Amino acid sequence: MVLGEFPGEDEDMEDIAEDIDISEDKLEGESSECKSFKSDDKRDIGTPSGSSIGSSTPTISPEPEDKGAKEFMRQSQQKMQYLIEDYIPPAEKSSHDLTNTYCWDTQLADPSFVAALVSSFAHAPMADGWDNIMVDMKVEVENTDTDPIPGVFTTAFWVASVLRISGYKVLLRYEGFGQDGTKDFWINLCSEKVHPVGWCATKGKPLIPPKTVQAKYTDWKDFLVKKLTGARTVPTNFYKVVWESVSSLFKKGMKLEVVDKMRISQVRVATVVDITGRRLQLAYDDSEGTESDGFWCHEESPLIHPVGWARKVGHQIAATPDYHDRCQMETYLVTDSTPDMFPEYRLPTGTFKSGQKLEALDPLNLSDICVATVMKVLRHGFIMICMDGFQTDPTGGDWFCYHGSSPFVFPPGFCDRNNIKLEVPDDFEGDFLWMDYLKSTRSEATPRSLYTHKDDCKHTFKTGMKVECTDLMDPKLVCVSTISRVVGRLLKVHFDGWEEDFDQWMDCESVDIYPVGWCELVGHRLEGPKIKMPIKIEKKRKQNPKKVVGKARKKGTENAHGDLE
Repeated sequence: MVLGEFPGEDEDMEDIAEDIDISEDKLEGESSECKSFKSDDKRDIGTPSGSSIGSSTPTISPEPEDKGAKEFMRQSQQKMQYLIEDYIPPAEKSSHDLTNTYCWDTQLADPSFVAALVSSFAHAPMADGWDNIMVDMKVEVENTDTDPIPGVFTTAFWVASVLRISGYKVLLRYEGFGQDGTKDFWINLCSEKVHPVGWCATKGKPLIPPKTVQAKYTDWKDFLVKKLTGARTVPTNFYKVVWESVSSLFKKGMKLEVVDKMRISQVRVATVVDITGRRLQLAYDDSEGTESDGFWCHEESPLIHPVGWARKVGHQIAATPDYHDRCQMETYLVTDSTPDMFPEYRLPTGTFKSGQKLEALDPLNLSDICVATVMKVLRHGFIMICMDGFQTDPTGGDWFCYHGSSPFVFPPGFCDRNNIKLEVPDDFEGDFLWMDYLKSTRSEATPRSLYTHKDDCKHTFKTGMKVECTDLMDPKLVCVSTISRVVGRLLKVHFDGWEEDFDQWMDCESVDIYPVGWCELVGHRLEGPKIKMPIKIEKKRKQNPKKVVGKARKKGTENAHGDLE
């Protein structure tokens, strides 16, 4: 989704700046004629008629000085009204409980804070045009440094400049403050609180300088003309594009096939029950309707497929006889998802063979890359893989389906070449060498030619960058995270405050990683870092030595501002 043309190009912003009119006429009493916001037809276009504003509160609005400028402003205002008038931010449509969602502002205040660029996430809202958002861009925002005038206005606005950009969050400073940062504030640029320059004139809102600097200039019109001439603002279609970029291809009630989280070697039929920012909440059709029977994933996730996919590729599926008949006869329903709604996968240059060895990301422990075996070759480039050496399910329940083009399958030797620990079979003793292992298992390695299409991938992710990342072991959660390592196109994502055992290897094009501010934009709950509490010295109770406590998965939702350990 590409942002539209910016009205903030030099010539357009200069037109707006030159049309600004400032009135400092002192008005006395409610019967005084309001002379602020004058226009050719003598109507007040900035505040309600009959309002009064003293000379200590200058107000600003555009005033066309000739027919050409007047026509330009009329057309601009009409376009702005069409695009902005009914704007409701995506977060307002969310069904999530956002009461205790995490706020980035404390971390953003740290000068060393670095967020991954929005343009790095091809699946993220506004990604294609985000490079047009830049420092020194001008916007109109609420002026919190002013006092309301009863009967005239309760909320005033002023022009602010972008000082820093971190994901969707921008640091703003009101014009007129110069080097004074005491009133600076962070805001999500895609929120309903940020407007293009010219919005106030279009909506009849008062532009009033902050009271802290109100006496700093005697001619605010001249000041703004100089500041706005040659400057840029957000495009007039900004809000429209925001909505288009978060719109999903799916609708509630649609059917699809999704991996069975209780038996990863098969898929089940599921129904879309909710959508937030192109993330789908799914409910297995044969479930009892409890939340534990649900499943969250992005609409471009490799874990979901169109109706009929399993039959087409030869994958195991748990479904009703009626569903099997529908797929066999291809008598699909209007609620059935179709192949054109899903990404197309690039076929490898060769063919995998059953029994071949490779290295693969463990789907049940995403911090580990393991020695693995191709157990079965499906149709259309899909393969079933099993991790070697672990206690295996004799029924094949621990096999997992990857496409041959997946970024999470690697040729033997990949980990060694990139200094990544390779998880070897539990029963293997001594130093692991692929040549020896292939001989002892009487097997062959997958050829490197199957992976060459994945080598060339340019991205801008760097170690230390902050992101918002899905916990794929509990995918309803999106968490505050840091990129802890970059290996080619592979990113190791660390969940802030949690042990490294919970890290996840992710692809640079993964649809499960998002820019800072994404959750706020779409209305998704964000889980905060886990906070370590001081250890209290107390008398320990004798524990049952026979009791075995498993390692709990993370990020309970009780405290989004930081889970307590």
